[in-house]
Amino acid sequence: GISPTSPQSPHPPAGLLEGLGAEWRLDAMAIKPYPCAGAGTLPIYCAERVVALNAFESSAIARIELVTRPWGYMTGVADLGPFTNAEQAMVSAAFGVAATLVYGNYDVDILMKALGDPRVDALAQRIEMTAAEPGCDSELTVTLADGRTFAASSGDIPSTLLRPTDWDNLVSRFPRLASSVSRETRNRIVDEIAALDQRKTCHGIVEMLRAAD
Repeated sequence: GISPTSPQSPHPPAGLLEGLGAEWRLDAMAIKPYPCAGAGTLPIYCAERVVALNAFESSAIARIELVTRPWGYMTGVADLGPFTNAEQAMVSAAFGVAATLVYGNYDVDILMKALGDPRVDALAQRIEMTAAEPGCDSELTVTLADGRTFAASSGDIPSTLLRPTDWDNLVSRFPRLASSVSRETRNRIVDEIAALDQRKTCHGIVEMLRAAD
């Protein structure tokens, strides 16, 4: 016969799911603020700071230096393009930085606009990426053709941008993450999630997300 712990058994081992959902560890969660690989988060933040604090046209950029955490086997993080599909673009830190410098910030809509944009492809080619020590801050330096230099570090990145400090902080992120759907749909999703613990199944929220515009 088949034992309860056999790989062919249709039933999980006794006690495997015991206590599932009873304890949540929000303090250990990390949420990506941008549509990118984890290695792109700090470089994109630096690019947003450079754009927010300085006035210049992306066409005036002559050189970009990026010092960031080592990417190891994820060679796609250092891919300088040209970028032909969303997966390639999302993994590349260079794409995220270049798109942010061209468009001013970075989200899903900009990702799709920047894909195939010759300005982004050209700018990514000017990025010099260097791997620093693990755990270090990322540093971005942008040099313009007229000699002006702008720099930003990820050392001042708000902790709430990476990790929710409490439930209210986590919920407040939702409107930005769901900015591509209508306000009506967002409100319906919020209402469905708010009462999720009172429902017998998750079918309602699954169908709603599947039909989201």
